[in-house]
Amino acid sequence: MTEQQFFSLSGAAKATGKSKATLSNAIHSGRLSVHERTDKGYRIAASELFRVFAPNGSENGSRYRDRTPEPNGLNPPFSADNAVLQERIAGLERQLEQERETVADLRRRLDAEAEERRRLTALLTDQRNTAPQTPVSGRLARAWAILRGNA
Repeated sequence: MTEQQFFSLSGAAKATGKSKATLSNAIHSGRLSVHERTDKGYRIAASELFRVFAPNGSENGSRYRDRTPEPNGLNPPFSADNAVLQERIAGLERQLEQERETVADLRRRLDAEAEERRRLTALLTDQRNTAPQTPVSGRLARAWAILRGNA
């Protein structure tokens, strides 16, 4: 089992390229944990420091940066054939073109629906009875009120 490496606040600042104030703020906010606090200052575990801040390549940080990233399944591996990549790009371009055609079709349909709605609204507003109402004579109004039950 390897011995864990620790940094002082100034050593951590050098290893990450951050200022001591930035590291101190991270400690006080709880973003960065401290292994222990001594009379001389903080002892910060390297694993905790590099969990929060990326190493800048100085001191021991370079050994973390030199590692080749593991393939994660999201990106093609570095040794992929150029023809495979070109085919994948072509497939994505075809898919993008289909999506653009779909968007254009949906826009045309929306415009047609809006035009039809305006036309139907105009037809409905033209159906209103625009003839002025003639006043009803007093006798006729009384008879009408009796028939309706308002008399």
